[in-house]
Amino acid sequence: MRLFIILGRDCNLQCTYCCQRQIINQQIPRHISTKFWNYFYSLPPKTRVTFFGGEPLLYFGAIKEIMSHRSDLHYGVITNGKLLDEEKVTYFNTYNVGVTISWDGDISTKTRGYNALRDNPNIKDLNNLGISAVLTKWNSIASVIHGVNKYLPGKNCSLNFDFPLNFTDKDFEYEQLNTSRMYNTMCRVTDRVIHFRSTPCERALLALVQKQVHNSNQIGNKCGNGTTVINIDLEGRLYNCHNENFPADYTKAWDKTIRRQNDMCTHCEIQGICRGGCSLVSDKNTKKQCQNKIAFYEGVVISLLRHYGGV
Repeated sequence: MRLFIILGRDCNLQCTYCCQRQIINQQIPRHISTKFWNYFYSLPPKTRVTFFGGEPLLYFGAIKEIMSHRSDLHYGVITNGKLLDEEKVTYFNTYNVGVTISWDGDISTKTRGYNALRDNPNIKDLNNLGISAVLTKWNSIASVIHGVNKYLPGKNCSLNFDFPLNFTDKDFEYEQLNTSRMYNTMCRVTDRVIHFRSTPCERALLALVQKQVHNSNQIGNKCGNGTTVINIDLEGRLYNCHNENFPADYTKAWDKTIRRQNDMCTHCEIQGICRGGCSLVSDKNTKKQCQNKIAFYEGVVISLLRHYGGV
């Protein structure tokens, strides 16, 4: 089980593709309610708890207060990294908090307004570090891997790639990804890992894909919302997703996902990995997501089949 704690929606950056700006229209009180504490105390030991925003480090006091109440949980935080100073690094290392930096490669100056890996030297001192990139028309898997190797040479860290979430029916320039380049990059990365020529960053990427393939027999949304993932704010209110502010209605989200799997995904070779996509994204924009995900995962699958004699 995983719990996302939405600390608030305030943020110190304005990312070009931010999906929260499309739908968020209310703030979250900073006061931690009794309802929240009752739910928090009921969590089973070893539950994964991820602090989320907005920018969660704007709420560092709340993070410390919440963590002080339970030491038997696995804590993590997803941050843009700008506010990560020596005090926070020491605190996170002391309590083994996993810190995921949202970073899109050197193009982050354009997409986020801040290049965390280049401009914040404290990041390299984190013991439990992950990098999460959003792929747009301005970057690529290769450019992100190159950047991680450049700024964090030899450092072991997890690596994750996401695609822009468009909760509207509009078309945005940043969504125009080069799927052919993505496919070829994933082929090369897989080949390098197979032949022991890869960097820690590339091995982390393939490990992520392997984990997703391993979990492809599970039911429900890939993200786990409504099944293995719960999203809660400090008021104790539940949400379908940590990126939006609508009251939780998991039945509606589930129904939409199942309909997609029956109508759109029946013959898709990565249906088990994708599982119908994000239920908050419109059917129109889900088709873009499909093209991106097929290019991403097929590169790995085809390379593995070539190597092990499948094709």
